[in-house]
Amino acid sequence: MRTLAVVCARKGSKRLPGKNTLEIGDIPLYVYPYLAAIDSVATAVVVSTDDPKIFKRGLFPTPAAPLKGGIIRRPAELATDTASIHWALIHAAASGEVTQGCNFDAVICLLANVPTTTTETINACIAQLEANSKATAVIAVKEACCPIEWQYMHRKGGRYIRRTLFGGGSVRNYRMQDLDKRYIATGSCCIVRRETLMLCQEDDAHAWLGDKIEPYVERGPTIEVDDEIGFQMAKAWLERSDA
Repeated sequence: MRTLAVVCARKGSKRLPGKNTLEIGDIPLYVYPYLAAIDSVATAVVVSTDDPKIFKRGLFPTPAAPLKGGIIRRPAELATDTASIHWALIHAAASGEVTQGCNFDAVICLLANVPTTTTETINACIAQLEANSKATAVIAVKEACCPIEWQYMHRKGGRYIRRTLFGGGSVRNYRMQDLDKRYIATGSCCIVRRETLMLCQEDDAHAWLGDKIEPYVERGPTIEVDDEIGFQMAKAWLERSDA
């Protein structure tokens, strides 16, 4: 399977300005998922960005990078905070700078602000999509400890008791073993078949992943840097003594 890994690193960020170029151990955040992808089985790896700091800083040289890596300029209209990320992926997959006449079988979306993304996760997502011809996409997830609506419940014995928000109404018991597994997308890795991606014209969240999405339960921590707390957590994890 020929795969294109795209590190999505647009300039704009409201909660933590310039987050994608913040450094941990002298390495900008966007370089971490890039290097993880360079070491993976992905056919090609690019950074899609409109950030002049990234164009100026560039990518860390590695033995594999000249063959697999690069930076492409994302158009301004695809770099707003309301533009669906799948348009940037389509732009990257169709870019002559990247494809050089090659049609990839699948496109991998990596977020620049998830520096904990690992080569293991990327390879596992690729392998899972390749193994299931019916799947349109595979996304990295964590198992949810409970459904979102359980925030309105309290536990009594071995059951969760639902409380209505405004009082009154019926009360229902839920047992853990009666519920299907729930997952939360981590944002660290997502791979979609190229034809599914290219055919999507909708801006609805995750519409571009198609109708057969498989979860890959990720190992280890996933830290998405969206604020100062997230940055400090990522810094502590990446600079730990056993890293």
